[in-house]
Amino acid sequence: NGMIEKPTKARTARETYDFGVIENSTGEYIPYSGWKLSGAARSIYEDGGAPKVYSKTVVEAVFTASVRTYQVRWYLDEEESKVIKTSAAINYGEGYTLEAPTVKDIHDAGFETCSVTVNGGRVNYSLFTGWEKLPTNINPSAEDDYYKIHAVWETDSKLIDNMFSSSNLDNLTPEQLLALSGMDAQTKSDYGINDVIGAGTRVTYNMGTDNDLSSGTTLISSVLQLDSAIDRSYQTDIQPLRAGQDAFTLAIDYCFNPEAT
Repeated sequence: NGMIEKPTKARTARETYDFGVIENSTGEYIPYSGWKLSGAARSIYEDGGAPKVYSKTVVEAVFTASVRTYQVRWYLDEEESKVIKTSAAINYGEGYTLEAPTVKDIHDAGFETCSVTVNGGRVNYSLFTGWEKLPTNINPSAEDDYYKIHAVWETDSKLIDNMFSSSNLDNLTPEQLLALSGMDAQTKSDYGINDVIGAGTRVTYNMGTDNDLSSGTTLISSVLQLDSAIDRSYQTDIQPLRAGQDAFTLAIDYCFNPEAT
């Protein structure tokens, strides 16, 4: 009958393509909007409908491009069997307002963020250290339905003697704390752990993520001490939500006064 299959155009990572123009109110294809005469700037529909043909005429398919949407998905493992969080659909190239899953989110999903075994004088451990990238400017490949972010793990096997030598006990690391949690009293005694670690041993915790903000604007360039009883605010001339910008990131590098109560 001379009819052909509806033309299609392969999607890209950024866009999908609909044949012709779809009416927003009805979702129906607008007749003749999917074709144009070869070399014409507009579709046959825009030029007033089907033209009269008196000789060989070449027509070309017309497609309407739409920005693709994706969900961002965080995986705890490379095999992608442990899904921690899936975002709502967002446009290609966006994602700046999304929040990455926290350690609590991982635990709430039923998974652990560390594991340790101590055997034969060695500590074998695996420790979640964060996410491989931020959910900003999402740009998956054309074949993907999700923008995938995987967890970063520190996995190693170390000798107890090397982990707890006298030269590296002035400030315990997360790896050392994890190792201690996996040792029984006899192991600690055998390796003299209790002789070198006590109530006065310092421990440092990393809170949050140390992102590279070298391209941002510095609000406070010197140490600023705030007393909640006196100083409750700090005024700047920065307008973070200026015209054309709907989100911003504020990074605060702070510490508590050790002498405060």
